[in-house]
Amino acid sequence: EMATSLEQFELPEPTDPENCPPPKPADLSRYDIYPSDEIFERVDYHAIEISKRDHRTFRELLWDLIYSQTFNELEIARACFRWLTAKKMETITFNNEYDDESPEFILTGFKRGDGSYAKVFEILCSYSGLQVMLVNGYAKGADYMPGDVFKFHPHNHSWTTVFINKNWYIIDPHWAMRYINAETEEEHNLHVATDNEADLVYEYDNFYFIMDPAQAIFSHYPEDFKWALLPPEETYSIEEFTDFPVTKTQFFRSHMTFTGGHRSVLNIDNGEGLLTFGYNHSVCFYFKLEYITGEHLNRRHNDINVSDYTLQETLRNALNLYIRLPFSGDYLLTIYSQVNAKNSAVPNTYRAACLYRLKCQA
Repeated sequence: EMATSLEQFELPEPTDPENCPPPKPADLSRYDIYPSDEIFERVDYHAIEISKRDHRTFRELLWDLIYSQTFNELEIARACFRWLTAKKMETITFNNEYDDESPEFILTGFKRGDGSYAKVFEILCSYSGLQVMLVNGYAKGADYMPGDVFKFHPHNHSWTTVFINKNWYIIDPHWAMRYINAETEEEHNLHVATDNEADLVYEYDNFYFIMDPAQAIFSHYPEDFKWALLPPEETYSIEEFTDFPVTKTQFFRSHMTFTGGHRSVLNIDNGEGLLTFGYNHSVCFYFKLEYITGEHLNRRHNDINVSDYTLQETLRNALNLYIRLPFSGDYLLTIYSQVNAKNSAVPNTYRAACLYRLKCQA
């Protein structure tokens, strides 16, 4: 019998990851199960309102967020995701006594400095009746440089896969939260500290709620590759993942595609090269070329603006970058795009779409 009030509600047992169905590519894509974010208006409003409240216990939180509503599986996942991305986790407190095996202990981890968004999301989903797996792996985060290697290193990121309507889907609540520096337009993970909080604008990135596996593989590589949820013929090694171009969500929002051979590190023979991209959207582009000196990036080298040696050509459905590097050494090339600034908290900004390391031996 379903509880109709908090007084009647008993905290259920969480789902057991040992009894989860095996991973396999979904029969229905993200775009099949929800064509637009508008279907979540009611759920998102509810979750954000709940995130503004304090709760005495995890049981009370779960009742308010999930069990007081009539949600289907997709809406349950969305409510958990949207609550977590809206909640200031370092402020959460509970009044009841709890041990270090309890949900309350997991949710208050951010106050102790050992919080994990993926683990919190796993707890929320599992106690809400969804089957969920915590996935450990490698990710090309905000501070990743093209060419950085992962092999023989411990995993650096965790995310989740959730079983919704008999299909597994990739969800990364941590990366759904970004700070955008209003001065540099650079992205930062949520936990990055800054001396000037006024320069940072909070943004929520819906891209990470049910990621397309064909797009996720450019940034997320699970230790157990089956959880990439790609077809068997699309199996990649960690070296191949490292070699993929560094892409940001803006690349996919701009409907960009790679034309020709693209690798994260490009050897530019004799200092001359060409990069070509396709796109089929109303997009504007610009680029930035910087000379790499140790850990420093320089717009100028030997008193020369190195960006002056690259020419951008924007055609109707193609972007061409003609490269002519003035010095031997390594360069960082960042390509920016702008789709629709009206949807951004920082108006009239371009966002990084993809990055390359260019190596010139001439």
